[in-house]
Formats: sequence, structure tokens, C-alpha cells
Amino acid sequence: MMKGLCTAILMAVPAIAAAQAPSVSTSAVTIGDSQFQCVNHAQAALKAGGFDENLTVKDDQIFGRLGNFTALMFCQAPKRQVFIVVSGPNVEGTARFRNLLRDQY
Repeated sequence: MMKGLCTAILMAVPAIAAAQAPSVSTSAVTIGDSQFQCVNHAQAALKAGGFDENLTVKDDQIFGRLGNFTALMFCQAPKRQVFIVVSGPNVEGTARFRNLLRDQY
């Protein structure tokens, strides 16, 4: 009985972990902005996209929350790039929000 219970639990763990694993969507955008302009544009994009809960600017990283989703925009103006990362409970939402932020930028 105990062996069967342990086997059932061990078989269920990967399914539970997969169901609770967060999704992450990323993108990189080529920019011509200065670092200052990039940070300002990223902050504005996050606000426009609704990611204004706990909106934080820390050097070259700007991040915020929208419900169960978290977004980060990472400005690297010397490399002419802004990186967008969105994590959340499902890939459809993270991809949709990533595209929204990319378009807002």
C-alpha cells in the first residue's frame, strides 16, 4: 500500500510542476536611443501596457507587474538593444504582453 502511494506521488510531481511552471517570453529590439531615452521609453511602454503595479526603475532595468504577469525591460543603448522579458502563468499571455510592450516601445 505504501509503495503504491509513493509511486503515485512520484508520478504526479512532474505533472504538478509542469502545470505550475511559469512561462517566459523574450524579445530584443534594435534602438537608436541614448541610455536615458531608452529608460524613459521603456518606462512609458510599461505604463501604457498596464505594468504600472510596483513599477521600478533601477539603473538600466525597468520592471513592473500586471496581475500575475511581470515584465522587465533591460536597456543596453551602447549595444543598440532593449531586451523585453515577460513572465506569467501561460505562454499565450506572456507572448501577447511581450508583443504589446515591443509595439509600445
